Amino acid sequence: MENSKTSISQDRLDSLYHKASSHIDKARQTIRHTIDIEMIKAYWRIGRDIIEKERRTY
Repeated sequence: MENSKTSISQDRLDSLYHKASSHIDKARQTIRHTIDIEMIKAYWRIGRDIIEKERRTY
């Protein structure tokens, strides 16, 4: 016989799993967003460097 104080119902386990999954999904979204922003900054800097180099050449 199971001890009712230590057993966790399947519904509670499912709820916990979904909450944990949600936290992980949110973290992944935040990481993707941060990477996108940093890539845009990098491309902008590359473009700026190219323009500056071209201006010095002429």
